[in-house]
Amino acid sequence: MAQNLTKNMSPSFFQIAGDVKLLLRSVKIALLVGSIYNLINQGDLLVQGLFHQINYVKICLTYMTPFFVATYSATVTTLKMLRKQQAAE
Repeated sequence: MAQNLTKNMSPSFFQIAGDVKLLLRSVKIALLVGSIYNLINQGDLLVQGLFHQINYVKICLTYMTPFFVATYSATVTTLKMLRKQQAAE
């Protein structure tokens, strides 16, 4: 994404956050971290086969949280890096 920008262009937060590579990385992180958290939080119900007692809303939120944290962190870091590069030029 950063390579496609000209000297005077400054991308918005949402332009950077919408980058396919960044989103794919966030999905991978969310799958890993969310799975670990779900095993910690609801693993006993899964092992016992008590699927009717599982809170599926919490499962979704447990995957969404690391996705949004990873996306936000990567976007803010990229914005800071681009601003430093532009200031140095």
